[in-house]
Amino acid sequence: MSHELRTPLNAILGFAQLLSMTLADEAQRQRVRQIESAGWHLLELINDVLDLARIEAGAMSTSPEPVELGELVGSAMSMVQPLAAERGVTLAAPEGIAGAVWALADRRRLRR
Repeated sequence: MSHELRTPLNAILGFAQLLSMTLADEAQRQRVRQIESAGWHLLELINDVLDLARIEAGAMSTSPEPVELGELVGSAMSMVQPLAAERGVTLAAPEGIAGAVWALADRRRLRR
């Protein structure tokens, strides 16, 4: 099932990246970047659904590692920042979190 879901999405992402490189107008490039961002988000949602299927099948595996939470929060914020800005919402990370807080977690799944 993962192949059937990911292949068309990878084509969309690939063509969006190519289109972004050929556009001269910054406003158009920004719109294409929004397509790319939404595509990457959709890919993460597909991965979430596939993870749920693995959990139900008893075949889920994780990769725990030390994760710096400030970096993770910053990464997540940059992903949703354009949508928040469109809606007049300001996002701010807690002060002093960078490099100060660590957790043992599966980085990819925690980010989701």
